[in-house]
Amino acid sequence: MKKITTIKYITDFAFKKYFPFENNIFGATREEVFNAFSSRLGITSDQLSKVYSIENINQISINGKMYYRIEKEKKDISWVAYLIRISNTGAYKYLASGGDSALLPKTITELFNLEALQNSIQGIEKQITYDLHPLIKNMPDDFFSKTFSEINFYKQQKRVIKEGANALLNKNRSFFFLGEMGVGKTMTSVGMFEVAKKLRNTPEARCAVIAPDHLVSKWMEEILLVNPNVTVDILPQDFSNYVVNTDYVVIPLSYCALKKIKRNYKGPKEKYKNSIASTLKGQFKLSIFDESHLLSQPKYATQLNELAHMSEQNILATGTSIAGKVTDMFPQILGFFQNVIKKLIDKQELKINLRRAKGNKKSSINILRNAFITSYGSFSYISGRHGDYTNIQPEIGLNAEFITEVVIQNSIFLTTEQVWEDKTENLIFQPIFVQMTQEQKNAANMLNSVARKAKENGNKRVYSSYLKKINEYMDNPEVPPITYQDELLWTPEISALEYYFDDEILFPKEQKLIDILTMEKSQDRPVIVFVKHIDRLKNRLQKILQDAGFKVGTLPSSRKADERQNYINKKICNEKVDVMLLDPHKVATGVDLISSPTVLFFNTGFDYFEVGQSERRSFRIGQKRQTRVYYLAYQGDNETPAIQDQILTMIAKQKRAMEAVQGAVDEEGLSSLLGKENNSILNALVSNMDNEESNFVEEVTEDKNSKQQYYISNFGKKLEIEDCGRPMLDENMNFIWNGLEDTSHTKRLTNSTSTKPTQTSEITKKVVKETVEVIDCFDFKDDGTMDLFDLEDYQEPGKYTSLFDTPEPSESITISIGATA
Repeated sequence: MKKITTIKYITDFAFKKYFPFENNIFGATREEVFNAFSSRLGITSDQLSKVYSIENINQISINGKMYYRIEKEKKDISWVAYLIRISNTGAYKYLASGGDSALLPKTITELFNLEALQNSIQGIEKQITYDLHPLIKNMPDDFFSKTFSEINFYKQQKRVIKEGANALLNKNRSFFFLGEMGVGKTMTSVGMFEVAKKLRNTPEARCAVIAPDHLVSKWMEEILLVNPNVTVDILPQDFSNYVVNTDYVVIPLSYCALKKIKRNYKGPKEKYKNSIASTLKGQFKLSIFDESHLLSQPKYATQLNELAHMSEQNILATGTSIAGKVTDMFPQILGFFQNVIKKLIDKQELKINLRRAKGNKKSSINILRNAFITSYGSFSYISGRHGDYTNIQPEIGLNAEFITEVVIQNSIFLTTEQVWEDKTENLIFQPIFVQMTQEQKNAANMLNSVARKAKENGNKRVYSSYLKKINEYMDNPEVPPITYQDELLWTPEISALEYYFDDEILFPKEQKLIDILTMEKSQDRPVIVFVKHIDRLKNRLQKILQDAGFKVGTLPSSRKADERQNYINKKICNEKVDVMLLDPHKVATGVDLISSPTVLFFNTGFDYFEVGQSERRSFRIGQKRQTRVYYLAYQGDNETPAIQDQILTMIAKQKRAMEAVQGAVDEEGLSSLLGKENNSILNALVSNMDNEESNFVEEVTEDKNSKQQYYISNFGKKLEIEDCGRPMLDENMNFIWNGLEDTSHTKRLTNSTSTKPTQTSEITKKVVKETVEVIDCFDFKDDGTMDLFDLEDYQEPGKYTSLFDTPEPSESITISIGATA
């Protein structure tokens, strides 16, 4: 009979320390533990029973109650590795290569597709817990209404503000704020800091906001909206001798790319001083990084360690945290989340490799990067210099542990569905593929021959140029030529005899565009048409659309970033244009295009972030109409790859992976993490030159599918208006909807940019100060944590189901998602 481990008494704090959730599976019965184990592995219970006996599950007595459990060692890292180690048959490998090979995926990443794991993720989320700070627990019901005079936050916005403030009070070094576009990340991020300051009674605490350059002014406005009493400054370009004397300092992201900054010093000594992070270090309690995914770009990545230590704590806010592979997040993890890196280093083999690389920073980072990829992502081995397969090649794909160990445990989530309670319907159509003309195929094949030659010669630069060129070439026969080392490799003139712009002839995609716009115009639905390389295509598209009877608008290149939204809205609402031709890069962030309920991608580039963010410009809080998203692309065949259809396929795969990271860990989100793919769109297209099949799969509900089919069948026809029609604008740039009252939860209307916040009254501030127990808690230690399963006989107060719903002190509760210590 197996020995029973007995623990007579253990506190919640000690339990979490000695029995961490990620290394233990507990249950009331062996069957419960066995099923949970199979779910963690992503296989069925029947499959697991072939290589692991249920009798191997041990018993443990905790505080007088019996439980069953499986415990793996830290060195195992994953449950799959644990099973392989303890099984004499090589368990998982046996299953993957044996009779069940048709049912069991052969890579860890592909586990994410299995129903067993899809179901277990839901349970894992509910067991991720963190400390509830007493100041948050004792927050009075009217705290928000008395603290924020200009804003009525949504219920779910209050939840994330409380969760963020709780993480700050518990001194979490860094956490992700993964909020979908349009949920109010700016105001809620500021709200987190303001709540923490108020509860700590530390009004002197300062915050640095690092934001994309074109969003700097927006941040200043919204900070003052959240708290009109604070002072805000934008860091000047010459900041070598800058002294922080305001509550908030907004820093353009481009400044963070500077490794050195000039100093005002005349003399023979140093001409430069340290980076911006070193210059401002120690002056802020908090740094908020807006659009934090941009930090993974090489020009910022080298500065991340300094940026991560510029302030005591960090919030990394983004709506697009990952574009498909785990390396998208690695620079941020390396700089901001030492808890994740430490877990990797605990693996003995990695420690040995790091010791060998001691003193070589680049080698050490590469070792950590490879360990991160192999632990959490999809990858392949590529041949090294001596023919050995030792180099790691990251690929599109995430495994379950990346979600449960890295993302969920270090993140706070806010989705559009949570915030936008009366949201409108959003139809994202499956890509509309258009057949090329024979002339287009002939021209494409000429360009393909150049690409194949470059591929055979291993010339990646020429091949990359080809991919970008042919993507545009299908829509624009007048693209610039391809050259390499002053040699002309290809010019469009060689195809000009049969493939050229003719004002009397429409290309197939242009005709399809007109058909879609005809139907949309009949319903009084203005359309944003996104066009890459719009500078070369604008005149052509503008003319053919005007000839077809549409009123067309464009965005002048002279318009500054903070002027673009109002300019577009005026064109649509006041001038009644039917179509706005835009470069998606110009409006990918910081712009709400509620005035246009339809967006259409005439073509796309290779940047998922740009496509994913542009796609949701119309589907924003405040939108009253059904929104529609169309993608147009030329479709290739076995003889002539079109590239455009392959680009959309790969963008779709990246989109699904990102959605899962953003918290959409439901059946649809998980099943669409397609596992092993090449690590970038450009590289992935190389393999498709050999006519490999490329399929686009987009799951839609039956209801949405029927609606999509209805509209598709009516392209080129005229339909009746189905809703309230396009809005009007008042003098303050607020939308006025025909026959509808505004139901915005914020006192400032969604589209307003001119409303000035009023000052908070002294009476309000005094009441809050008298009502809230104010303690300086920077050094406060709270040992109360929630156990990872229900001990029944042992419960402590201070646990919660939702940070929004504050329970009675005697209630035992958990939180499903959130940043953990």
